[in-house]
Amino acid sequence: MTFLGKITAGHFVPDDSATMRRWLARHEGKRVQLEGTRIKRQRTNSQNAYYWQCLTIAAETFGYTTEELHHTFAAQFLTDRSGRFPVVRSTTGLTTVEFMDYIAHVVRTCAEYGCILPLPEGA
Repeated sequence: MTFLGKITAGHFVPDDSATMRRWLARHEGKRVQLEGTRIKRQRTNSQNAYYWQCLTIAAETFGYTTEELHHTFAAQFLTDRSGRFPVVRSTTGLTTVEFMDYIAHVVRTCAEYGCILPLPEGA
């Protein structure tokens, strides 16, 4: 069973406290293992919109489609080569920090080929 919540004043406060209380009651007196994992924020809609704005400008500059550039950049910057076969990670699974790092690689690469992309709004 997985319970989501947050730590407040040193205590775990579940999002669904009633379900957690029922689960705890069913396991009263038994040994259990609880694990904690910090939930990282996924990329935001505004990050994604900025990324596709950049791809649109780059596509017009270089003569490719946005999809072609998306797949090319993902293959170049998101390929995990740690396993037996290389696997290209999807941008949808990136955290906000990972996605900004990825976009920085895209912007830098485009600049190297003469395409200067705008800064994100609010930057």
